[in-house]
Formats: sequence, structure tokens, C-alpha cells
Amino acid sequence: MQLNDYFIKSDLAFELVNTKNRVSKMFGKIDVIDIDIDKNEGKIINKNAGRYIAINFNSDVMDEKRVEKVFYMKLLDIMRYVRIGRNDYGLIIGLGNSKSSPDSLGTFVIDGVLATNHLFEMGLLGKKVMRISTFKPGVYGITGLDTNRTIEGIINEVKPSFLIVIDSLVTKTYTRLNNTIQITDAGIEPGRYGCKISKEIYGIPVISIGIPTVLEIRDSKLLVTSNDIDFILKKEGNIIINGINKIIKNKYNI
Repeated sequence: MQLNDYFIKSDLAFELVNTKNRVSKMFGKIDVIDIDIDKNEGKIINKNAGRYIAINFNSDVMDEKRVEKVFYMKLLDIMRYVRIGRNDYGLIIGLGNSKSSPDSLGTFVIDGVLATNHLFEMGLLGKKVMRISTFKPGVYGITGLDTNRTIEGIINEVKPSFLIVIDSLVTKTYTRLNNTIQITDAGIEPGRYGCKISKEIYGIPVISIGIPTVLEIRDSKLLVTSNDIDFILKKEGNIIINGINKIIKNKYNI
């Protein structure tokens, strides 16, 4: 049986399109693919137009510090690309279900990200770090609340300058399972939540970050994940946490 004959859904842009606007660069054994998808290409592959960066590695033998350095560098790159300023107020949202390991990347990361807004409001930080709030909306099946409306409500309440959204992704290629971090300014449309989060909807820059933790089989409700997903989640989730926190603490220069 050829597994790839059965896997057809993917959230990874580089798996779906061979565009001319595609740049690949190696950082040691880490392959970074940078793709610009226009509206026409986006319609074909059912993705929002935007810039997609894929950081590809082998999770079994990866150098975590090197992957973390590349992730930090590329997240910084895309934040500059969408003109997020050092004094902008960011809301970081962790999607997913903390009770389901393959779907818990967003909630895991949020638990480790530095929330600083309360310290700003108490006048304890001044301009030393970025102003950040974090939020976990949960999933409809547990909270009974529509995710899209919950996110819209918190955005209207706190009025952030930009969003960063973290979620588990789906890949169509078995070898990419847990082996990619995707960063994009195109927002995210996690169908299993019935939720759409993008600049077009909220009028502010939206960066989404994800790792493919599952494969979805054609014409089936079956999701396939790795048997060491809990270990992988902690290891790769910490890479995202450390990269984001470094930006928050260092207040990068535009």
C-alpha cells in the first residue's frame, strides 16, 4: 500500500503549488521554502493569497537550537514584512483542544508564551518589551461557544494591533508529519472550527504558525498521527515558544 495514495488534504502551501515565486534556501540540514501565492493560485489550491514560509527538518535528528534560530529569524522576517512595529500591541491566539495531543499545539504554546499586557497596564515595564496578550478560545465541542465569535469578541474588546495564531496543521505527505513549521501572513481557516482569521476580516496583520501533526485520509474521518506525538509536541512546541518569547523580550528593530 502506498500511503500517499490515500492522503489528499494539506495545510502546507509548498505541498500544493509549484509557483515561480518560490525560493528555497538551506541552513545546514534545514530547508526553508519561501512562497508567494497570488489570488489566482490561491483559488486553485483553496488557500488565501499571501507569503508562506516552510521550515523543513527531520524531527528525529534535528538540532533544536538551530531550528529555533531559523524559526526566530523567519518569524522576525515576516513580522517586518507585514510592518508590525516594535510598539504595536499583539494578541497571540492558541487554537485547538488541549485534551487531544495532535490538536493541542496552539494551547501548549500559549501556556509558555510571555503575556506582558497586565504589566504594561500596571506601569511596570514601560517600553522594555513588546506588549502582548494571549488567549485560548477552546473548541466548540467543549466550550459550546462558536470559536469565530469568541475571537471576534476578544479582538473587539482589547483592540490589538496584530494577531499571531498558532494551530496544528494537516499534511498530505507522511514524511512531513511533525517535520515542518509553517509561518504565513495569509491568516488561517481551520475548517474543523468553522473559523476564519485573516487581515481581510479584522483589518490588522495576521500571522499564523503551525506544525503538521496529522494526516487526514481520503473519504474518511480517520486522522493518522505519530505514536510519539506527546514527545514531539513538547519538543517542537518549545521551539515556537522560545522563538516568540525572544522577540517579545528583545523588541526587534524594524
